[in-house]
Amino acid sequence: MLGGCPGLRKFDVVVVGAGPAGSVAGALLAREGFRVAIVERCKLPRSKPCGGGLTLKSGRLLEELGLSLSELPIERYIDRVVVRGWDRSVEISYSPWIIATVERSRFDYELASWAESEGAALIDGTSVTGVASEGDLLRVTTNCSEAYEAAWVVGADGGNSVVGKSTGLRRGYSRKELILATESKPPAKWDYALFQMDAVPVGGYGWLFPLSDRVNVGVGGVLSHISDLLGMLARHIRSLDLREGPIECGFIPIGGKRELFKGNVLLVGDAAGLGDPLTGEGIYQAIFSGRAAARAISMGESSLYAREMDPLLDDLALRLKAARVVLPRLRRFFEYMASEPEIAHRYTLANLGEISFSDFWKWVWRRVPLAAAKKALRSLRVKASHKTSE
Repeated sequence: MLGGCPGLRKFDVVVVGAGPAGSVAGALLAREGFRVAIVERCKLPRSKPCGGGLTLKSGRLLEELGLSLSELPIERYIDRVVVRGWDRSVEISYSPWIIATVERSRFDYELASWAESEGAALIDGTSVTGVASEGDLLRVTTNCSEAYEAAWVVGADGGNSVVGKSTGLRRGYSRKELILATESKPPAKWDYALFQMDAVPVGGYGWLFPLSDRVNVGVGGVLSHISDLLGMLARHIRSLDLREGPIECGFIPIGGKRELFKGNVLLVGDAAGLGDPLTGEGIYQAIFSGRAAARAISMGESSLYAREMDPLLDDLALRLKAARVVLPRLRRFFEYMASEPEIAHRYTLANLGEISFSDFWKWVWRRVPLAAAKKALRSLRVKASHKTSE
C-alpha cells in the first residue's frame, strides 16, 4: 500500500475509490496487465455505514471472479429471514443461505488487498480533487502535490462523487433519489435476519442482521418521505430490547437509467447511483458494475460499458417504479404478503437472483387482486358472523 505525493505518476487506469466497485474493477484490469492505481481518500481499513448484508447473487458473482467466500471475512451465513410489522409476520427460509453478513471495514479491505495482490497500486489517504482532459489523456489531481495521468478513469468514489461532478456526469440527487440510513451495532446474539416493516412510518423499514458477536440494527428510507431518523432508530432498538451503540449514517443514491460514462471516464457503484430502490442493497450492483467497467476498458470501448450494464439498469428501473407504488402503501402491500406467503418467498428469490424481478413483478400483480378479494371476503364473513350473533 502506497501513500500519495509528490509528482506526476502515469498509469493506464486510475480508479478513484477502494470500495467493492473500485477494487473489483482495479483487480480485474491489473490481472490483465493494465497499470492500475486505486486511489482512496481514507486510510485503510476504514469505516463504511452499511447494513452489511451480502446476498447470494453477490456471493456467486464474487466466486465467478475467482474469489472464494471462504477467503473473505464473512461474519454469519443466514438462511432464515423474518419479515414483520403491524402485528403480522412472515418467515422465509432458503438453502444454502439468504444473506451473508459482513463488517464493511474488513470486507472492503480484503477486496482492496485482493486488487493489490493482482498488481494494482493501492494508494490510500489521498483525496482526489478533480479529473480533467489533457490531450488524449486524463489528469487526476489530488489534495497534495501528486497527480496521476491515465488513459482511463473509473469513478468509484461514492454518492458524492468528485469524479462525477468534475466531469459533468453528476450534478447531485433530488430527495426522491436518495435513501438515508442510520445504524448501530450493539452486542447481541441473533439467529435470523429481521426486517421490521413498521419501524419507519412511510417510505422505509428497519432491519437487524446478525454478526458474529453483535448485530447490525438500523432504519432507512427514501429521503423525501422521512424525518427524525435517529428517533426511529432509537425506538427500533428499544423494541428489540437492545442497547444503542455508536451510530453511523449514510446516503444511498438509488437506481434508475442515468448516464454512466463520458469519454474514457466511467462511473461505478454508488457513484453511478445504482442502489436498489426497494431494499437499499448496493454491494451486488457495485461488483457487477466494477466487472462491467473492467470489461469495457479491456476492450478499449466505453460504449461497451453501457451495453454490459443494460440488464442491471433495466432491473433497477423496474424496481424504482415498484418502489414508487409500494413504499407509500407499504402497510397494504405487507398485509397482502402476510396473507399470501408465496409472495414473500418469490420476492426473496428475486432478490437472490434465482428469478428475475420482472417475472416476480408480473406474477405479484396477478396475485394482488386475488389477495384483495380474499381479504374483502374475510371481512364480509366477519361482518356476517357479527350480525348473526346479534
